[in-house]
Amino acid sequence: MIVARRLGMKDQEFPLVKSGGVFGHSRMLDALVDSVVVSGALRAKVSKLEVSPAVGAARIAARLAESPAQASTHGA
Repeated sequence: MIVARRLGMKDQEFPLVKSGGVFGHSRMLDALVDSVVVSGALRAKVSKLEVSPAVGAARIAARLAESPAQASTHGA
């Protein structure tokens, strides 16, 4: 939650998406992570990533291929 605090988002509502193989296998771990997140950022909307990171990367690449001018805004 250091990042949320440094970005001035601690008291703002924002989505926070959990991704990775460790999530979704243990209710206890997921609940613990959620509680830690909410304790540091009360209005964070925690959810699990619904598609693989590879799908997200492919979507960004496709978007950038359509509009190369946006490449500089995505670190490409």
